[in-house]
Amino acid sequence: MAETLSVNELVGAYRKLRDAIAEHEEAHANTIKELRDKLELVTDELLTVCNEQDMDSIRTPSGTVSRRVQTRYWTNDWGAMYGFIEEHGAMHLLQKRLHNENVKQFLIHKPKRIIRIHIAFYLLFRFW
Repeated sequence: MAETLSVNELVGAYRKLRDAIAEHEEAHANTIKELRDKLELVTDELLTVCNEQDMDSIRTPSGTVSRRVQTRYWTNDWGAMYGFIEEHGAMHLLQKRLHNENVKQFLIHKPKRIIRIHIAFYLLFRFW
């Protein structure tokens, strides 16, 4: 059976492991960047092939490559966006996600308001 470590020893072990991970990430950062650069070159070449052949998907013995267009929308003027959404009854334009800190503050300052939400608590550790 493994020996029981004191809290001090556990904290020390955690910090050593965290620091070792950071050292390895830093040591391999250049290698990873080089690999990502090469991957980008291969991706660009595959895109060229797809464009030249007017294909969205190509199956090969090594695997299948597919391309698609992804569109993203955003705003820098949330006040105007909220007004637009309210004016047009377009709540469906927003994602179904709550802003955690804003909900927490709302519940603290307006505790008599009842809303049906799920709440999960997570225990996080921080080590210095």
